[in-house]
Amino acid sequence: MKAAGRLAGAAGLAEPLTYWPVTERLRRYKSIWKSARGLADDLSFDLTFGVWKQPVALALMTDHQAAYNWSPKVFAVIGDGHGFLGTLIRRRVRHSRVYCMDLPKILVLQAHTHEIEGRSSSMSVLSTKSEKLADITFVQPKGI
Repeated sequence: MKAAGRLAGAAGLAEPLTYWPVTERLRRYKSIWKSARGLADDLSFDLTFGVWKQPVALALMTDHQAAYNWSPKVFAVIGDGHGFLGTLIRRRVRHSRVYCMDLPKILVLQAHTHEIEGRSSSMSVLSTKSEKLADITFVQPKGI
């Protein structure tokens, strides 16, 4: 949820600037951060450290992929909390599949985040009876 007040909003925008020495080295960070800000706004998330670290991780990963001419379409996200990174990956990497691995109660929260993000995606829970692949598959620890 968004914190009330302009001071909280200003703090949320100012905080990522303090991380500039880290983010300036990441070539794709600016475009990913722009997507992350839009996603945070769509999901009514504040721009906190928890949100900031997700585009940093994705920028680091995409810079590495570009350096080795590698473009995966399947991602495994372990312990994604609110589901922001998995949702950001789906927003940035078109036609990708994401496996979200977490505790059952947290997976419910992640499913909700993916649902309210607004992109049409098929979701499923991994089971031995799964017949078709979904865009987003939720995996409980016992299913790993």
